[in-house]
Amino acid sequence: MTPLLCLDRLNFNHQKLSFSVRAGESLCIGGENGAGKTTLLRTIVGLKGGAESAVMWHTSFCFVGHTDWQSLVLTVKETLSFWATYYKSGYEKAIELFDLSSLLHKQIHQLSQGQKQRLALARLLCGAFTVWVIDEPFAHLDASFTEKLSALFKEHLERGGAILFSDHKKEKRSFPYAFEWLQDLSPSWYKKL
Repeated sequence: MTPLLCLDRLNFNHQKLSFSVRAGESLCIGGENGAGKTTLLRTIVGLKGGAESAVMWHTSFCFVGHTDWQSLVLTVKETLSFWATYYKSGYEKAIELFDLSSLLHKQIHQLSQGQKQRLALARLLCGAFTVWVIDEPFAHLDASFTEKLSALFKEHLERGGAILFSDHKKEKRSFPYAFEWLQDLSPSWYKKL
């Protein structure tokens, strides 16, 4: 089966990283603050240079980072509407799943960190993406939304999607995922998955 995402000797922090993610697979990059998780994900999706020849995408992807794609003066509804128009999709499912209906007319600067995180994650449902690349998706979420997001991840994987995400530590989740610890890019990181 062809990988949906393949890294072939990506030059990252003076090391060569290689791994692949296939349909139905999820990989979590773990590490402490400053280990390079965010930089690595942003490099993979092309927001930082130097990865063009080492990263091969064989499908569509969506990247959700810390407060990426959020203008603080727009309302939640304006933000969702923009994404839905851009991706030629709707946003009703996102409103329902992430409980955004009471927040639609609030500007983003008025939201709590958890509400901003839910809005950022809602973008996953505003388009048809096979691979989700998410920087710390469970940050700032309470137990209820952590459970909802885990269920959404499981559903996405069962439909043949794939997920690449980062987190500070390995947690028990209701969806399957491989885990790699990113600490000074130790040799265990390079192994093929």
